[in-house]
Amino acid sequence: MPRTPLVEPPAATAPGFGGRIIVGSLVALGLHLALWEWLFAAAAALGYSQVGGELWVGLALRVVGTLIGAVLSGAGRSMSFSTGAFVGAVCGVAWLTIDAYPDVTLDVARLGAAGALLVAGGVAAMVGGMVWPPPVEVKAPTASHNSSLFKLKTGDGRRKGRPVAWVRVIVGASIAVCGVLGADLIRQGMGKMPQGMFQNVTMTARADALIAGFVAIIGGVVAGAATGRGGRQGLISGFAVAMAILCMSATLPDGPPLAMQFVIDVVRLESPVAGLGLASGLFGLLVVVAGWFGGQLFPVLRRRPRLGQEL
Repeated sequence: MPRTPLVEPPAATAPGFGGRIIVGSLVALGLHLALWEWLFAAAAALGYSQVGGELWVGLALRVVGTLIGAVLSGAGRSMSFSTGAFVGAVCGVAWLTIDAYPDVTLDVARLGAAGALLVAGGVAAMVGGMVWPPPVEVKAPTASHNSSLFKLKTGDGRRKGRPVAWVRVIVGASIAVCGVLGADLIRQGMGKMPQGMFQNVTMTARADALIAGFVAIIGGVVAGAATGRGGRQGLISGFAVAMAILCMSATLPDGPPLAMQFVIDVVRLESPVAGLGLASGLFGLLVVVAGWFGGQLFPVLRRRPRLGQEL
């Protein structure tokens, strides 16, 4: 006869307002980038050197990513227009910032498109809330203080803090640090592959920054997944990553890596040390957010019973 552990599964927690915005924005931006890369990879595999109408194709992919991210942020929440509107605003600001680098001017059409994304995101979130409404809350019956069941209740059900999963912290931080420092090697290796995506890239620093950010996100997700404390795991890993890449970049004989140099050139601070510190902090912050996201995306399904807690 199988033995049933005495440890109850953790209670499900609904994501908050800020969490929905973060998840929806990350999904929208990441989905747009993934669809863009898949489209050009498919075109290269078919023998086409370029895709016609890149401006309209890029705009369509941005709209698709924003709508899907807004629907995800509004699912399971009533009156969800505000979450989708915030997701659309975050995506609009992010794309306006990217378009403004290095020589693209912000005209009325681009500003109008950003405002339209805000409204479209709010409407998509409302659709998501109607298709996937919030679950009905059923309150559990409460026992009387004089009941025998209440007297049998012990303190084992109290919520205890989970310890830090240091192995995940070390593995996740190592992945992120290797991704930031070795982004140029990764790009060169991908360029040598058949139909490589980075064979004709001229802005190598920007490509390295994208690769470094993607690997840093993977490291943060690894650090926070299935721990029940993704935010804390990501915070520790992000601090370790920021300090590691700051110290290593400052001691490299050839200067900071191209991924770090791209961020330094974008922020354009007068002090090189301040720019290096800000770039390290941004990559560390990315790991922190990814750690929280990994904890939300891969929650703890069942805590392992400790020795002596089984029947």
